[in-house]
Amino acid sequence: MKPKSNKPQPFLANIRVRTLWWSLSLCALLGVDVSPSKACSVVAGAPGSEILGGNYDWHARGGIAFLSPRGQVKFPKAHPSKKTHANVTWTSQYASLTLSQFGRDYPMQGINEKGLAGMVLMGPSAYPREGAAGVIGENIWLQYQFDMFATVAEVAEHVRDFGIKKISADLHWFICDAGGECMVVEFINGSAVVYRGADLTIKALTNTSYANALSQYLSWERSQTVLPSGYNSVARFIRLAADHGPDSREKVASQLDDVAKSGFTAWQTVFSLGTASFRVRLSGDIWQDISFDNHDLSCSSQQLMLHLSKKTWQPYDAQIVRILLKHAVSGIPESEARAIADAVDQSERVVCR
Repeated sequence: MKPKSNKPQPFLANIRVRTLWWSLSLCALLGVDVSPSKACSVVAGAPGSEILGGNYDWHARGGIAFLSPRGQVKFPKAHPSKKTHANVTWTSQYASLTLSQFGRDYPMQGINEKGLAGMVLMGPSAYPREGAAGVIGENIWLQYQFDMFATVAEVAEHVRDFGIKKISADLHWFICDAGGECMVVEFINGSAVVYRGADLTIKALTNTSYANALSQYLSWERSQTVLPSGYNSVARFIRLAADHGPDSREKVASQLDDVAKSGFTAWQTVFSLGTASFRVRLSGDIWQDISFDNHDLSCSSQQLMLHLSKKTWQPYDAQIVRILLKHAVSGIPESEARAIADAVDQSERVVCR
């Protein structure tokens, strides 16, 4: 059978990018910190609850859910040098549902059909330059985990496979599986650092390195002072950690409200890991339920997307993606916006196997 392909269109053709001196920092996409506050928060539920919740914070409103099928061949573009592996490809083993303001295979949050869920957050990072499997951009690193693995243990086994080429962001990741095991993945001085099991004493993450945030939380706990308020990264981590793990979706939603920032939190999500589904809220008290139910997960089917402001899934529409991307990159330096657009453009060059 001849592979199906989606012919891409130039991604930045109609996007006018302004270079501004801006005071907000994007949790999952920007590598420049020009404000005293950063963005995004994640917390996992108590043992047995199989819950993961997170805030995605950024100045743009709205988002799109993408359904990525099994059997999709990926050709990620990382702009590698001649000394690195230039032809990285893989075929997705699992279907996934991801949320993004930028495009397909550029997930901020998501889950695969096996219940492996994860989120990206801005955080201190120095990526490895090379890996045995080649080099990919940081934007698609989480999508690779959704495509290929079912458990945290599998991710941990392969966390050092790739070198990472920075497209625009210094990131760290929080990932959980259907069995309730969670992990934090960071890249420090070019090496992967993984916190899981006994090393992950607090199942939360903001924008401070996990070791630093945990140290400051323990100092606060010993001090017996009042909980710190405000949007500061460490203050958010301490407030999440002090609860010692919410035990219901309602409690997770309440915690997310406590660490949200009005006008800056674009959406909130609560993942149910055991059922590989999630709820998302753009604003107010209206939650939208999203799952794999009633979807064909084979790559031979038409790829679908769901604009979060609507209620109906539709075939992938590159023009809608470009409109959202235009708003999302507003204010980003042009070189970063163009690199993001190039990476998203590459995500449309997939074929089915």
